[in-house]
Amino acid sequence: MSRTPHERPGRRRNTVLTLALLAALHSPAAAQQLQYPQWVTDGTVRSAAVQGSTLYLGGQFFAVARFVGGAFPCEANGTGTPPVGFPAVRGVVHAIASDGAGGWYLGGAFSAVGGQPRQNLAHIGPGYALTGWSPDVDGEVRALLLDGNTLYAGGMFLHAAGSPRAHLAAFDRHTAALLPWSPAADGDVFALARAGTTTFVGGEFTHIGGATRANLAALDHAGAALPAWSADASAAVRALAMRGTSLYVGGDFTAVAGQPRGHVAELGALTAALDGFDAAADAPVLTLVVSGNTLFAGGDFSAFAGGLRSRLAAIDVNTHALRRVDPAPDAAVRALSVSGNALYLGGDFVTVSGLPRLRAAQLDATTGALRDWDPAVGFPFGTESVHALAAGGARVYLGGSFTVIHSVDRERLAAIDLGTGQVTSWAPHVNGSVDRLLATPERIVVSGVFTSLQDQPRAGLGAIATLDGTLDAWDPQVNGTVRALYAEGSRLYLGGSFSLLAGQPRAYLGAFDLTTGTLLPWDPSPDFEVDVITSDAAQVYVGGAFVNIGGASRPCLAGLDRTTGAATGWIPPVPSGGTDPLVGFVLPRVTAVAALAGRVYAGGTFVRWGNTGRINVAAFETGSALLSSWAPGGTDPLLWSADRRVNDVLVHDGAIVVAGAFSHMGGARANLAAVDAVTGSATGWDPAPNAEVLDLTGDSGSLVALGDFTAAAEGDVPFVARYADAASLDAGPPPPPTRLVLASPAPQPMRAAATLSFVLPVAGEATLELLDVSGRRVRTLAAGMFAAGPHTVSVGRQGLRSGLYFVVLHERRGSAGTRLIVLE
Repeated sequence: MSRTPHERPGRRRNTVLTLALLAALHSPAAAQQLQYPQWVTDGTVRSAAVQGSTLYLGGQFFAVARFVGGAFPCEANGTGTPPVGFPAVRGVVHAIASDGAGGWYLGGAFSAVGGQPRQNLAHIGPGYALTGWSPDVDGEVRALLLDGNTLYAGGMFLHAAGSPRAHLAAFDRHTAALLPWSPAADGDVFALARAGTTTFVGGEFTHIGGATRANLAALDHAGAALPAWSADASAAVRALAMRGTSLYVGGDFTAVAGQPRGHVAELGALTAALDGFDAAADAPVLTLVVSGNTLFAGGDFSAFAGGLRSRLAAIDVNTHALRRVDPAPDAAVRALSVSGNALYLGGDFVTVSGLPRLRAAQLDATTGALRDWDPAVGFPFGTESVHALAAGGARVYLGGSFTVIHSVDRERLAAIDLGTGQVTSWAPHVNGSVDRLLATPERIVVSGVFTSLQDQPRAGLGAIATLDGTLDAWDPQVNGTVRALYAEGSRLYLGGSFSLLAGQPRAYLGAFDLTTGTLLPWDPSPDFEVDVITSDAAQVYVGGAFVNIGGASRPCLAGLDRTTGAATGWIPPVPSGGTDPLVGFVLPRVTAVAALAGRVYAGGTFVRWGNTGRINVAAFETGSALLSSWAPGGTDPLLWSADRRVNDVLVHDGAIVVAGAFSHMGGARANLAAVDAVTGSATGWDPAPNAEVLDLTGDSGSLVALGDFTAAAEGDVPFVARYADAASLDAGPPPPPTRLVLASPAPQPMRAAATLSFVLPVAGEATLELLDVSGRRVRTLAAGMFAAGPHTVSVGRQGLRSGLYFVVLHERRGSAGTRLIVLE
């Protein structure tokens, strides 16, 4: 991987245009073949390598964790291990309700579950299968309540299933049909409870069910406020719990029904009369649950019912006496659930009873003793939280603002067993960032910006045993950065920005014997940096920013004799760089090379080879070095200003996988694409990571992408995405779209007129706008209500100057974007 001024390393374009386009080009996508659970990191992963059944990761991270999405089921006992195959939620889960038949209803602020579109509501059936139950709502769901065949939902939405439903709605649990029940609250709903035909609602509203009610109300079966039941709360109600004819209320309030009540109160479910119960927490109560004669309360308080209780308290509902349960979580408790004699709690905390418990814990409901159950939600120093718990039987379902569990400390190097899905004990020490890895059966070669490995001096390059992580005796003594590692038998090639290896002159390129550790005489002496090395039966291929190498002029890409290091007769055309609107001219550079079936595929930063346009990716015949017609990155130099670079090219499962920082590759593919090896057209696979992909690796059963991204099409996977089903890269035609799609204009570039095609997954209002390079709107191309399915819009040249424009499509569920190039 290259990181020099010539390549615009890691630069962020801090302009309104860039921010607008990043938002416009990201929208929920159809299902991809991510494997769940998988391991991700808390920082950038720059390189990976697979050896046997082990995946090695290197970069600038400090922990690895198992990715699960925004909700997951796990064992109710033991370590809280999730099962394989449950659907990952993309977004936040605020509420979970058991369906009573082995499944769960989920509510929150999410856009997809298991890769399928789900707008804030979903149903997970028995066996963790996502069902077709999908009554979309247009805002967050904060509370769920199942009663018989009706599922009640409350939250921040204004519409449900396309019909007006202000903050409250009811659905048929089987068909997802919207029911006529519509109390129309004028503010957010946070909590629901049910007694007979009465529904109790807590939230932050002033009018509900046709009556004035402040933050707390009781509704009849038709959704009307009960006229005789009125107990206004002075501030938001966030939790409700029922026991017999008693309703327990928790929240931000300090008074209920005109009487002082410090964040918790007991009311008569039939009369709304206040009970003598006055537990008086000193800060908001966020969650309540009743088990037998005990009321458990969680929140952010430090005192409860006259005693010191930090964020969790238990009180006898008959005597109003505090119980001895006092585990003192170190941050807010937001969710409680009881199953048998187990009390589950979730929230913001990282310790309970003085012991590590990341955001979820299990207590003995009688004694308050902490149990071993520990799913370890989120990274240790993250801001994640558990918002919802539903425990019952052998499983408990957790939801919240998290994506990972089972975090393990691993500084910059880690190893994952692909067979078991577990992080291994391999944990070498490195005191700086890791940029490249190369795996052999005996050792992992590591390069980067560091001065020690395993607390021993190693300046930027060393090797670690694959089995026990011990440091290899080999000390190559490189005096600069190593960017390229490639092994061929016992020979290790390395390239970068160095001038010395093992104390001997080796400018930018050299080779060691891996068996003996000795420096080999092979010395092609390029005149500038080397970024990538590979080979085939005929020669060694080297890419970088050099002009001369092996005694001959070979700008950026060369074939070398593996014995002498001399340049071979394989002579590609001379590449050209491009002009960036912010930094000016950028020199050409090759940062990725792959050889397959008579071709050499090259990627980097360039706009043409010889007189022929090739944007950042090209292919050459191995016999003649002639430029192939294969051009997935396009051929027009104007495209280059929007597509920054290609970092890696990998031959995988019959396709050419391209990684980098781009918005177009064989079609509308951002940062990662699989393109046909013959035609250059993108396959149906559309992973859509939301930021740069730095490296690729894989084996016969999986492809692993690494980089700066924090989300891909199916889930919010940070920095690592493993696609385990090779069939997902099949070069067949793309499947019918199930998401918002905006195709590239035709023709491109446009001279007189062009046609824009887009697809809406559902009917709704949409706007198609044309923006200039500063992000200013030039014209609105289309606006109004559109049916679900494909649409076309024509755009004419009138009033448009030559240059680069951006087309952005907006609709309720998201946005999509593409480029339009106008020429004379």
